[in-house]
Amino acid sequence: MARACPRMYPLIAALIVLTGFALRVISLGDDSLWSDETFTVFFAEAPAGDFVDLLLTDGVHVPLYFSLMRGWPSDNDFMLRMPSVWIGVISIALLITVTRRLYDDHRLALWAGALLAANPFHIWYSRMARPYALFFLAALLTSYFFLMLLRGSRTTANWIGFGVSSTAAYMTHYFAAALPLAQYAVFAFALGSHHRLLRRWLLVQVIALLPLAWWVYRLTQLEVISFGIGWIQKPSILDIPLTLANIGTGFDDNYRLYFIPALVALVLGLLSGSVFAWRQRRQQLTGLYWVWLIVLAVVPVFLISLSHPLFVGRYFIVILPGVLLLMLHGWMQLGVQRGGALLAGIVILTGITHSALLLHREENEIQAWNDAAAYIEAEWQPGDAFMIEPALSLLPLLRYWEDDARLRERYYDPDTVAAAEVMRLWTVFPNQETMVHRLGDPKRANLSDLGDTGLAQWITTNQDRVLARQDFNGVTVLLMDAQAAP
Repeated sequence: MARACPRMYPLIAALIVLTGFALRVISLGDDSLWSDETFTVFFAEAPAGDFVDLLLTDGVHVPLYFSLMRGWPSDNDFMLRMPSVWIGVISIALLITVTRRLYDDHRLALWAGALLAANPFHIWYSRMARPYALFFLAALLTSYFFLMLLRGSRTTANWIGFGVSSTAAYMTHYFAAALPLAQYAVFAFALGSHHRLLRRWLLVQVIALLPLAWWVYRLTQLEVISFGIGWIQKPSILDIPLTLANIGTGFDDNYRLYFIPALVALVLGLLSGSVFAWRQRRQQLTGLYWVWLIVLAVVPVFLISLSHPLFVGRYFIVILPGVLLLMLHGWMQLGVQRGGALLAGIVILTGITHSALLLHREENEIQAWNDAAAYIEAEWQPGDAFMIEPALSLLPLLRYWEDDARLRERYYDPDTVAAAEVMRLWTVFPNQETMVHRLGDPKRANLSDLGDTGLAQWITTNQDRVLARQDFNGVTVLLMDAQAAP
């Protein structure tokens, strides 16, 4: 029998959702788009006849999110990010509802919603014009409908919801593969009473995977595919706990000390939740599913990445529902209810504090292309020119450059600039740091670690010609004496 709804439940739930909205919308338009967000603009504004081919050539994206963004206003940074904000806020309300239905506990549901509302990982990816907020929502819905079906609620609505949300997840991000892997692993512990369910599950999976199969087939027909993953480095074993810490609390590789209580709470919750889920694996499959989702998302990708690096923290947003609910349920199993609430409160307070500090210090901005463009335009003189790498960085720079024609006319590469009539040369490059874990506080670029590109070699050879350097969040601008260069 379902428990009665506490009188203050709707009000508290509304306050949690409003808090989550505030953390996601404050100063939303103040920060420059970063390179990946300008790819969203590029795909959203591409001619209808070229849209699919451009996405296919890029190779690393699947089309659902970018299809939804077509027709949405893209000339304003605030408006461009608002769909992710609304999806993130809807996800908070949905997690509250899902938790209440799965665990029949209104109090637990409110804690779950508060954890997501204050979660820095979810906050930042709900503030970006990228697919990650949608990926979380699709993963949460897929997991919910699967668990409802597993419990015996095999209504037509649940089957349709499961099929549609699975298709949405697969067409939003490739890492959605963790969802069916975890579901199949759970069947190993419940197959004795779920033969018929397994057959129907397989049929729905085949149907849900058809759009992705078409997409992969189209990929195989291309002669040239530009997989933009060369920046991803091979992970170390430390990347696994760092990823879980980043997802659960917002902790990153800046090693801020105020995260220590939240990290202790995270470890206690995940360990307790995992142990309890394993002990109850045949009686209560919900916790076991969350464990498998985390394991089968992280471990296979880590092993593959040892030879073909794919390991990036934000790609694992698919496991965020599992991390939060497993952690929260683990706290409540420690035997002291008030202690569980205290641990949850520590993580929530840490998340809000961390997010507020990054916003206040303007450290949440990944790449300040707007500031870089404004600085160059203000200092531009006749005879100036510029170089930039990678060439795709022209997209964000062009977005904030007032005179597009001048920028295009005075753009050179290292092979042609030597013969050009250039007095001063502006070189622009984003920070080469891969941002595997870091959510904010972009570091100053290191000129000795620019890779082996033509621009990097040119800068390294001519560092004594630097007239001025200006560092912005994630972007460095150098002004160099082109005439004095050899």
